[in-house]
Amino acid sequence: MDVALNIITNTLTACEELWELNEVNKEIYRCPDCLTILVPASFLRTNKKRPYFFYLENKPHSTECSYNHINEIERKAQKQSIKTDGGFPLPFPSKLILNDVVDIETDALPRNSQSSVQSIVKKTFPEKTSLNHHRTVTTIRNIVRQFINFPHDRDLPLLIPFTESQNNTYSDVFKRIKNGINYNGYHIFYDRLYFSKPILNDNMMEIRLCAGIWEKKRQVKSCTLLIDLSSITPRQRELILKEIEVTRDEAIETNNLENNERLLGYIFFLGKQDENNKQVFHTNNHRFISCITVPQSYFL
Repeated sequence: MDVALNIITNTLTACEELWELNEVNKEIYRCPDCLTILVPASFLRTNKKRPYFFYLENKPHSTECSYNHINEIERKAQKQSIKTDGGFPLPFPSKLILNDVVDIETDALPRNSQSSVQSIVKKTFPEKTSLNHHRTVTTIRNIVRQFINFPHDRDLPLLIPFTESQNNTYSDVFKRIKNGINYNGYHIFYDRLYFSKPILNDNMMEIRLCAGIWEKKRQVKSCTLLIDLSSITPRQRELILKEIEVTRDEAIETNNLENNERLLGYIFFLGKQDENNKQVFHTNNHRFISCITVPQSYFL
């Protein structure tokens, strides 16, 4: 799984967030639906693959857990809405917060004994039936996955910082970058990565996008994402570069395999368009950035 519930902060954790921790506490992650124990794996920064979560063989998902059938659900979701009379059947991120309960960079959480962890679960989630499917996140990564995997359910509510409306939906928040278009305010923008090497200096990272002006299948002028690095630590800067590199490698790997659907590398970011240059976009927080591969057939 690429997502887990952190029972200490009661927020959804994307697998890539494990890269940010000095030490990963393996006892605090649960299935967002049935609360079975999830174990983080492949989270060392030297690994070339993305981190992930898995359940223990002797403690699988409950029989009614939606994640038992997540692949089938996501395939169906590419063709139609999966909402029922009871609402959306899976836990989903509905709010992005910036005031973390726990500093995810220093991983200040103490080691919890199994009994204390279980007490937290019982206190916070006394009954499975009491769980609300709305979830809070501290990065955009799980929001991005929700947008990608459920294209016919983008009318779900989504509250993000810097927006005036309190009644936004996924469709309101996400905007694909198109050359020459004026965008007002903050959005989660996205476009395909050009995969040229990011340009770095002391205070800025420049990432080239596929959007722009093309002539005879050649890009003559590109749209660009500028990341203000003044409040981003050197390690966070490395993690941005790592996520871009992993995304590029995943896309290249599928291109070289037969009978595989091509994966395309995308970058998503919470930011705004430059006031003077419509081809330039800005962001300034590593938690506002997500790089991920998307099957070519998916609707974006």
